[in-house]
Amino acid sequence: MEYRKPSGNGNVELQWSLIGDANASLHNATAAAAAADATIVVVGGSDQTTNEGCDRAELDLPGNQLGLVQAVHAASKRLVVVMTGGRPIAEPWIKENVGSVIASMCGGQAQGTALAAVIAGSY
Repeated sequence: MEYRKPSGNGNVELQWSLIGDANASLHNATAAAAAADATIVVVGGSDQTTNEGCDRAELDLPGNQLGLVQAVHAASKRLVVVMTGGRPIAEPWIKENVGSVIASMCGGQAQGTALAAVIAGSY
C-alpha cells in the first residue's frame, strides 16, 4: 500500500503481485471460498494489459486468472465474477459456468462504491 499527498489531496493506492508459491496462494483462495457464504472474484486487465500500446491478440483473461476462477468456482457455494478493465473479455467457460457476472469496464474512481451497491442489491 502506498500513500501520497500531492498538493492538498490525499491518494491511496493498493497494488499487489503474486509473491512466493502460486499453488499456496491458489490453495488459500479456494480455502477462503469454501469457508465463505459467497465469494467475489475480481479479474480483468490492468495498466500493463489495457493501455495504449498494449495490444493483445486474444480476448481471454491475462495470466492464469481463468484458472483462479475455475478453482474458486469448484470450492465456492455462490460465486460472483467481476470483470474489470478497458477492453472486451471473452471467456466462454465463465459464461457457461458462473451464474453472476458483472462487467465493470473503465469504472473510474467510484467503481468500488458502485460495485458494492450492485452486489448488495441496493442499485
